[in-house]
Amino acid sequence: AYERASAAFHDAVRAFTPAVEVVSLDECYVDLAAALLADGADADANDANDDDDDAAVVMGLVERVRAAVLAACGCPCSAGVGPNQLLARLAPRRAKPHAPHPWPLSPP
Repeated sequence: AYERASAAFHDAVRAFTPAVEVVSLDECYVDLAAALLADGADADANDANDDDDDAAVVMGLVERVRAAVLAACGCPCSAGVGPNQLLARLAPRRAKPHAPHPWPLSPP
């Protein structure tokens, strides 16, 4: 049963991007850059308003991924968002249980 849930989890995430690095049966790193560009994130954002808009796009996409995981396997999940794997890995510790938590995408 756990292997089926794990497969459903990874399939749900891969529906958004093929750039998935599986860490364990219930954890992965996901590069959503291409999906974000398709959703309207600005790759060349230079001002604070663009950063705020991009953060909203990022969190909206993360919420859609989380909803897809819930629908696919019936399991809620936490999500850490960051500019690199280390910060993305640390962010969910603040988000648990079952919430997304963004790490600041750029320094204040």
